Amino acid sequence: MTEGGGYGGGSDVLVDLRVDDHADPIGELARLYGLHDLYFGATPIEEWLAVGPELAAEIAGHLARQGFASGDLGADLDAWAGTANLEELLAGTERIDPVVLAELRRS
Repeated sequence: MTEGGGYGGGSDVLVDLRVDDHADPIGELARLYGLHDLYFGATPIEEWLAVGPELAAEIAGHLARQGFASGDLGADLDAWAGTANLEELLAGTERIDPVVLAELRRS
């Protein structure tokens, strides 16, 4: 337990992963931990990537292929991140968390 450590700071439960009924509990625990790390991990800000014109065009292309093409990169990225449950990993469009970029490229 970590005070305010849960989702959005609204809970003290940092992680609660249950795998006791799974046929492959160790494999399932690894999978769930990977998802938890994706959604709640924290990439140090100095490791975020600067979004120049080339990367902005790439991001816009990925977003457009997924139906987020209003022409406003920030709004489109926010909308996509909201559906991908990654909204807490955004901080504008000048820099992007490499985890978010990898998920955008993968989806």
